[in-house]
Amino acid sequence: MRGQGIHNRSNVEGGANAAGARAVDHRRHQRELSDTPAGEIETLAIERTNAWRVRTPRLPISPSGTGDLFASLLVAARVGGSDTPAALSHAASAIYAVLERTAAAGTEEMRIVESAEQLVRPTRRFEAIAVR
Repeated sequence: MRGQGIHNRSNVEGGANAAGARAVDHRRHQRELSDTPAGEIETLAIERTNAWRVRTPRLPISPSGTGDLFASLLVAARVGGSDTPAALSHAASAIYAVLERTAAAGTEEMRIVESAEQLVRPTRRFEAIAVR
């Protein structure tokens, strides 16, 4: 949902609806929160009455499959008993670890196997913050 500003609650909800309807190519349908600091990226989790955001540093790569990996991590955490903010935090932390290793390796393919331990227990933790 990158490239389209989100300025208020209805934009957040609209962005979530657009993302759900257009999940085929997440790179073309990304939005940014209007208050996200330069050099950072945020991910939202929106439920019927609650929403959370998690912020990580922006890395200079955009490999294919990041949305699939993120969704897998989020769902696995939820199925494992984590509430939504904890699952969002875990998924963002784990995907950041994979992408950080991928960027360091200078490859286009995500370094998932080499990051297996980080997928389970990310060293660096990014916390989800309630936005409503």
